[in-house]
Formats: sequence, structure tokens, C-alpha cells
Amino acid sequence: HNRIPDLDGLTSREVAGLIPAIEVTSRESVDILCYFYDFPALQEFFQTIVEPYRLRPYMLSLTCQEILVALRSRTCLVTIPHPDFPTDRLRSNFMRLLTAGGLDPAALAAIHGIEVFNASRDKGVCLEKARLADRLGKVPLVGSDAHTKRAVGDSLMYCRATCQSEF
Repeated sequence: HNRIPDLDGLTSREVAGLIPAIEVTSRESVDILCYFYDFPALQEFFQTIVEPYRLRPYMLSLTCQEILVALRSRTCLVTIPHPDFPTDRLRSNFMRLLTAGGLDPAALAAIHGIEVFNASRDKGVCLEKARLADRLGKVPLVGSDAHTKRAVGDSLMYCRATCQSEF
């Protein structure tokens, strides 16, 4: 959250296998995943938006609205992980903010996808999030939320696609 790794010491081959991305957390505790197409774009975002507004290690002083508007002018993919944790202060408060009308159309336009399936949530919650993604016109995504090595592999998602473009 709100940090990027130092790439010094990595070979160009190792760097080529990395996705330039960052998870930022807004003042309202909304988590936002930002996937850039190259490291210079990620570094520019980090230096101009993240670093100057870091309130504490896991939170920026910027609102979700302000972060999303800043991302809209950049070439990147933006997703919202775990949007359904409105009472857990360590997780996203996206649903609460959305329900309260805290995001205008310009901010919502910056979002490309919303996590709908997460191994830590039951089927009913996942279906509710799928309806949310559909209502907002966002790509439904799968997330593991595997913040520890032990959590990797807790779930498996199947896709009935016969080719890459269908997937």
C-alpha cells in the first residue's frame, strides 16, 4: 500500500517480468489498484500523487474522488479490490462511499474493474458484487486477497472460454 519497490539490483529480465502497479488507500480507507504500462508512469504517479500526500504508511490524505480523478488522466488500468468491507477499517469502504454519493461520474469513469469473487467471501456476497459491477458497467474481476504466502491457492476460478479473446 502506497509504496513502490526499488528496482535497483534487478536485471532487465527480472524487471520485464514485473507489472508496474501500486495499491493506494484513500482518506476514507478505499483501496485502489493501479496497473501502469511502464515503470516511468508508475514512478511519476508515485512522486506526484502518492508521496506528497501520504498521511501515514497505509493512507493518503487524498479522497477516493481526488485519486480517481488523478488516475483518469493517466494511461493505466484501475480496479477496486474487496469493495464490500464497509465496517472493516483496514479494508475498502468503496460500497459505503458509493452509497453515500461520494463519487461523481468523472471519478467512476476512471475505474475499469471491480473485484467480484474473493476466496474469503461467500457466494451470496460474490453475487452481490457481480451485480454491482454490472450496474456500474465495470469488468468483474477475481481476486485472491492473498496477503500472505499461506493464502495463495485458497481458491480456484474456472473460466469456460475456448480461446484467449473469449477469456
